[in-house]
Amino acid sequence: MTGRILIHDSVAVNRIVLRCKLAAACYDVQTVETRDAVFPALRGQSIDLLLLDSDDDPAATLAICREVTKRREGAAPAVLMTASAPCPEFQVDAVKAGAVVVLPKPVDSALLLASLRRCQRHMRAHAEALHQARGLHDLGMSETGGAFLAAHHIQILAKRPGRAESWAEKLRPLLRGHRITADHPDKALLAIPQGESPAVIVLAAEDLRQGESLSLLSDLRSRTVARDGRVVVVTDDSNGQFGTAAMALDLGADDVLLNGFDAHNLAVRIQAQMTQKQRIDQLRDFVQTGLRLAARDPLTGLYNRRFAFPRLERLCIAALESRTPLSILAMDMDRFKDINDTFGHSAGDAVLVEVAHRLTEAIRPQDLLIRSGGEEFILALPGTDRAGAHQLADRIGELIRRTPVTVPSASAAPIRVTISTGVAELTEDAVTAMNPMDVVLAQADKALYSAKADGRDTVVAATGYAA
Repeated sequence: MTGRILIHDSVAVNRIVLRCKLAAACYDVQTVETRDAVFPALRGQSIDLLLLDSDDDPAATLAICREVTKRREGAAPAVLMTASAPCPEFQVDAVKAGAVVVLPKPVDSALLLASLRRCQRHMRAHAEALHQARGLHDLGMSETGGAFLAAHHIQILAKRPGRAESWAEKLRPLLRGHRITADHPDKALLAIPQGESPAVIVLAAEDLRQGESLSLLSDLRSRTVARDGRVVVVTDDSNGQFGTAAMALDLGADDVLLNGFDAHNLAVRIQAQMTQKQRIDQLRDFVQTGLRLAARDPLTGLYNRRFAFPRLERLCIAALESRTPLSILAMDMDRFKDINDTFGHSAGDAVLVEVAHRLTEAIRPQDLLIRSGGEEFILALPGTDRAGAHQLADRIGELIRRTPVTVPSASAAPIRVTISTGVAELTEDAVTAMNPMDVVLAQADKALYSAKADGRDTVVAATGYAA
């Protein structure tokens, strides 16, 4: 089964016809005769899509739609409506109530199935983003809120001269705060700078031949300009033939106006698409931010061991395969416990943050800097041999000791900080080891212990192969 559908229609024949059409398309279908039976049926099982007939009482149907969609958070069904010759005002009210589409009766089979498939695509995208965000929330990361609809770029595309600008002029008073531009369809296929892609593209298919409009939609969806945006197609299928609209939905359109341009109808659909897109974008941004936070040490902002060591292992393997040098610096701040005991842990944290900042300033973009422990750091230097790594370690030591660290407490004098460093280069001898990364880290650690034993604030390079 591809989805579970609940159908409400007070006319038995309509219920039977719809049920047969959808069952033939492998949907799991349940029907109810009265509106009072809708919510018990929804509570009794998991329903993906709700198909409501509005002919006998449009106001009551809109009320049901509002009640269902206000609870939508990945669990409530998407709502589709049917109506005999729905007027533009009712379509506007239905979209505002949360309905995905109002299908004219008699319901066209191709348009119905295409609308259901479009609903499932949107629901799946939202559910996936929500699932990932909830996973991070369960780990203690708070999701960012904000239901305010941000300003967006809306692009109107029409081939007929003057049509796109005419539509844009009529939409601007209805969509204040958003940037609305008008262009020829060919311009939309040109390269658009990153960050300037429209959130919503409105395509006037009514002045294009069917094949031409569908080809343009396919081209738009295949390019970055519309890959993450929403597309609303305006068709003129008032003759009851909905082939263009159905095909547009299956080719990636997010919504379709069936009976030509209507400013208010189009405006509410654009707002609905922007709201849905913004919600999914916020969830995805939350996930990306959470992943970045999971990879970073919260105090210093450096990569943590859990994230960085697999990357370090790959760097070692790549260096051996390409026969290019790679060196490791194992660094440890000297007498850090004394700093905490003397000045307090807040001062110790300030010192760690400052040292991390100085280390970051001293390295290249391709280098990998890790906070490996309390006051311990590891620096991987791709393309750098042992001599070059030793020189960098000397510069870092000078950078750390040259300027004492000022701590937040006004009564505390600047704290003099030094660092000890062990240097090791990954050699071909390590290729025979089970894990080359472990070999070079062991060498660097051994050199670090020697630097500590030699009086600290010094650099010691490892020699030979240390298994």
